Amino acid sequence: MEEVLSVWKKVFSKKSYILTAVVIAIVFYSLNAVLYDFTYTRSSLASLSPPKAIALTGQIIVSFPHLIKTSFVFSLIAISVLLGTLCSLLIYKTKNLRKAGTGKAGLISSVGIFLGIIAPACAACGVGFASI
Repeated sequence: MEEVLSVWKKVFSKKSYILTAVVIAIVFYSLNAVLYDFTYTRSSLASLSPPKAIALTGQIIVSFPHLIKTSFVFSLIAISVLLGTLCSLLIYKTKNLRKAGTGKAGLISSVGIFLGIIAPACAACGVGFASI
């Protein structure tokens, strides 16, 4: 457990990894909000000018917690934070593999890391970018 905490301290002591985690969490949350009722969103955004479409998208994202159950809001926020954290840790790991210069093993590991982000890890919940 101490080893895990020391790695987290090492990774998240750099602002770039914290920023990456926050940005990915916000993007994942926003995608869920916009895609929640995609039929309505698509028809509404298609009829608006770009500035008004951006404003409507912002309103959809902000009002999204009022449209769904509270438990889903907390679950989505938790998943968003965890996904951001996972991506930051995977970016850190990938950079370390490149520095180590492990050749084919490094390439295979990088492909595995990429597929781990994209493909759903859990068949029941389908958490991953491919599930969006």
